[in-house]
Parts: sequence; C-alpha cells; structure tokens
Amino acid sequence: MDITTSIEYFRAAKKIRKADMARALDMDASHYSKLEQRGDKLTIEQLRKIANALEISVVELLTGKPVQDSERVKELEKRVSELEGRVKDKEQIIKGSEYVINEILDNVEGYINDLIYALAEKHKVGKKVVYYESGKKVSMTFQEYEESYQFEKEPFSTLHILAQSEEQHFFNLLLETDEHDFFGFFFRRGLIDDTNLLSLYDGYIESMINSIEKRRTRKSPKA
Repeated sequence: MDITTSIEYFRAAKKIRKADMARALDMDASHYSKLEQRGDKLTIEQLRKIANALEISVVELLTGKPVQDSERVKELEKRVSELEGRVKDKEQIIKGSEYVINEILDNVEGYINDLIYALAEKHKVGKKVVYYESGKKVSMTFQEYEESYQFEKEPFSTLHILAQSEEQHFFNLLLETDEHDFFGFFFRRGLIDDTNLLSLYDGYIESMINSIEKRRTRKSPKA
C-alpha cells in the first residue's frame, strides 16, 4: 500500500474528511489535497503531522496497518526519529557544501576577470575613465585606480574598464594560456553565472569555429 492510499484508508476508517485534515494542519483544503497526493514524496515532518491529525503513529501510516504492539510502535518511532535526525544532518552538510561551492565559483569568476585586466595592463590598454559629479574627467590605469582608493572617495562615479571588443580580445588570449583547460572546465559545465564572462566565452567559441571553418576552406581543393 502506498502512502497516499494509506492516508485515504485511515481517513475513511476514522471518517475524517480532507477539510478536517486541512483545518488540523492549518492550511486550506486545496493545499492539503495536493499534499496528500505527494505520497512517497512527503517529508518525515509532513508524515508526522498527518499521522498526528489521524491520531495514529507514523509507523502505521507508512505500513497502512494498525499496530497493536505498543512497545514495537515505540521502537519503530524511535528509529524514525533517528532517521529524521540523520536526514537533517545531511541537509546541513549539503547546505554547507553548496555555500563552499558558490564561494569557489565566485572566486573563479573574480580570478578570470582579474586576469583579463592583468593582460590589459600588460599590453597598456584599457585605461580607466572616472567621471566625477563636478564634470572633471580623469584617466588612469587599473592599478592606479586601485591604489588611489578613488572608488571610496567618489561612490557616485562611473568606471569604464575595457571596451567589449577589447575584453573579447583579452579573454581569447587568456584561454590560450596554460590555464585553458581549467577555465574551460567551469564554462563547459555551466558553472559560471557571470553574464559578461558567458558572453565572452560564447564569443571565444564562435571565433574558434570560424577559425576552423577558414582552415577547412583553405584546405579544400579548388573546383
């Protein structure tokens, strides 16, 4: 007997309507109806609340049969509680792991952007233009901008780092370095969320495809 059928069985045996269950669980009837249909997808906490509303044990709800042996019921319910605790522990571990993974991905995105700017600095391009509210315009390199702490002094200023064409050029250079496979791993698996970096990666793939097509065209025999 599946869990949905078990719930229906005990409701019918105790003459409890879905509306009564909804009131007992402090939710509207339509919500409860959907909850009941979840069956095997119900969480342990949801099963416990439904069992309490039906005035039966969780074990009885899971087995679909009334249990007469009170000691056996207690033993099984203790086991259910232990399993519930283990599930909660695993959920905490998963949440912690997700946090660490997101931190790593954020660092990778920052690292990639930093390397793009480093390449721009190396090739002496990508000057920063800071617009002040007074209208005064100052051009400086990325390093000078960082060292001047101007971003703290002028929070309302705007900053232009590299034109899109320049960013694409240096992103392509970046992926031609020894770290190509490292960066490619994150992009190919959809682990990068930065829309600008994704756009640059798409541009890189497109340039690679165009390069391959050009080589094929040059190698193809003339008619």
